[in-house]
Amino acid sequence: MEIVEFDGAIHGITLASGQEWQEQRRFTFRHLRDFGFGKNYMEELIQEEVDELLGWLKYLGNNPVCLNTKFTLAVVNSLWRIITGKRFDHSDPKLLGIFESFFMANRNHGRNILPE
Repeated sequence: MEIVEFDGAIHGITLASGQEWQEQRRFTFRHLRDFGFGKNYMEELIQEEVDELLGWLKYLGNNPVCLNTKFTLAVVNSLWRIITGKRFDHSDPKLLGIFESFFMANRNHGRNILPE
């Protein structure tokens, strides 16, 4: 299934599929490597987010938790760090604002694709 904008075009890697997705993926990885983002850097970046998640889970102990928001914050924080070079603590109001903007944009975008 191919998802398109109302203008009929596929925009960016998030909406691409098939051949378009492969081309977008190659383009993205090639340019990330050009900016110095190699395997080791990405592993370190992801490990920092994993460590933060594990620390949070240990702090909560055996209490039930909802992981959706926390995992999404880790992903948004990783992307933000790739783009800006800055990492936020998961409780930082700026990160929470970025997360809220990202979440709302994606939720509203989904409504444009599949209106109620």
